Amino acid sequence: WGYNYSQQIVLKDEYTQNGGAGNITKIKWFVKERPSAITSFNKWKIYIGHTNLQSFSSTTFVGTATSQLVADVVFTEDNFVAGQWLEITLTTPFNYDGNSNLLITVFEDAAAYVSGLTFAKYSTTVSSRGIYRRNDTASNVSNPPTSTQTGNIVSILPIIEFEGNLASCLRPSNITGVSITSSGVNLSWTAPVVLPSNGYEYEVR
Repeated sequence: WGYNYSQQIVLKDEYTQNGGAGNITKIKWFVKERPSAITSFNKWKIYIGHTNLQSFSSTTFVGTATSQLVADVVFTEDNFVAGQWLEITLTTPFNYDGNSNLLITVFEDAAAYVSGLTFAKYSTTVSSRGIYRRNDTASNVSNPPTSTQTGNIVSILPIIEFEGNLASCLRPSNITGVSITSSGVNLSWTAPVVLPSNGYEYEVR
């Protein structure tokens, strides 16, 4: 198909197993196979946003108004190598909050089409973590997709790898207070993956 766009939900637990809050500076897809020429799919716009969604509840896209355009790329032949990662340095790093899921939107904006491009993929336990839309007419594929447009739900998703900078002071999560009185409270929390080097500082108001 001449024009395509897709959205994929990356869960917090998938992203934060080895990290947390901080700037995402690169995003990667692993190329398994590629055709002889890439001019039919060499123009990509990539958006990243925070989301509380675990999956898509319908065939309707999530609007990109709250997402950030992180890369507007025109690839060269050297970028797509079978058996290697397609690595994209973000023009604008995305400041991940360490608590939300991630919404990845890709708009492929090169006319015409070709077969033979495949990326490494995996099957999710939830059947609606991805959605895509494709058309041969540019006017039928908005840029970026709006929340009123519909697509096809999928459970098999491309493997994505991120690179970035871990924040120097990560916030704790699951903060709770018990035994609350006029003069005190017992606080508990879940520590971040990387503890602050100088311990915690806090203020009660």
